[in-house]
Amino acid sequence: MIRNLKALILAALAVAALGAVMASAAQAAPKFTVAGATEASETTLTILKDGTGKTAHQVFDFFNALGAEEKTITCNEITGDATVKGASQTATLFITPGFSGCQFLGTEVTFPNNGCNFEYTAVGLLHIRSEAGKECKHGKQPFVFQTKAPLECKIEIGEQTLEGIIYHNLADGTITVNLPEAGVPITFNATGKDCPYGTLNNGNFTTGNFIITGEKKGTTEMVNISWDKE
Repeated sequence: MIRNLKALILAALAVAALGAVMASAAQAAPKFTVAGATEASETTLTILKDGTGKTAHQVFDFFNALGAEEKTITCNEITGDATVKGASQTATLFITPGFSGCQFLGTEVTFPNNGCNFEYTAVGLLHIRSEAGKECKHGKQPFVFQTKAPLECKIEIGEQTLEGIIYHNLADGTITVNLPEAGVPITFNATGKDCPYGTLNNGNFTTGNFIITGEKKGTTEMVNISWDKE
């Protein structure tokens, strides 16, 4: 009986230790935090350009199947905003992005967003996802980069997950969002006489930096936001 009692005690201690480890892991999960916010708070996050040099631009590179021919779309900036509730968002920042001032071989490029969103996670993933009731897929309602005449190139970017997103906290209470130095691979569908590549997975989101600022929703009062690794 004593032996059984010891076994039960050891089992109980093991369960308790496992629970403590799991709780510690949950507490250590990366998250985005709004300073001083309560569970009832609503904060508007706004995307701003990161400086005036290379990091201020958004750059996408696309290649043919052999990787021997490269086409580049460069946009002046990315725009968008999000609203978060409560003191922290342990999972995501969810925005509907726009790209402006885009160029392809010196020709203007439009960017109709037909039904996609960017979902940035605190663990460093970027999910390209559908809006409710939409299909963010090639041939459906993806992101579209469309050249104006005389060039003919249409590049669609649909649902997928990009890895390696990097966050840095700035001293002024804002967050920078960066891509790795080499960028991140991206799947695309390119059609038109100036980019007849079809659907390939050898594209590259080469530069995608921006700054996120926070304000109390409905006001111009700035609030500090941060990315907490643990």
